Amino acid sequence: MIETLDTPPHVVAVRIEGSAAQADANKAAVNAALDAAGPVSGVYVEVGWVWGDSDDEFADRIREGFARVRERPSIRRMAFVAGSYPRRSALRREAAHVDDIEIAVFPAAARAEALAWAAGTGDG
Repeated sequence: MIETLDTPPHVVAVRIEGSAAQADANKAAVNAALDAAGPVSGVYVEVGWVWGDSDDEFADRIREGFARVRERPSIRRMAFVAGSYPRRSALRREAAHVDDIEIAVFPAAARAEALAWAAGTGDG
């Protein structure tokens, strides 16, 4: 399930939750939100409770998502929020391989900071 969140201008923010079996539908929903927003400079993704995948499958989805975002030249920053330490670790590990977009990973308690960072108004 994808929920689109209220954001500052030029930022798309979504919360992802649900079964890993919904991954294709979630990808399509995120792409639709990005398409509808026009050129955006920041993306905020809150990873809620997602179940039914292995650590490797989650990492594969992250790499695929980063590749799709790189096809959108206006995006400069991506902020991820995850309550799960293993999910945050996987996000950081995969983000280390992306050098053309700034990526930061935040714990669930730092949602507001993450959104400000994605909008370019926070230090991260």
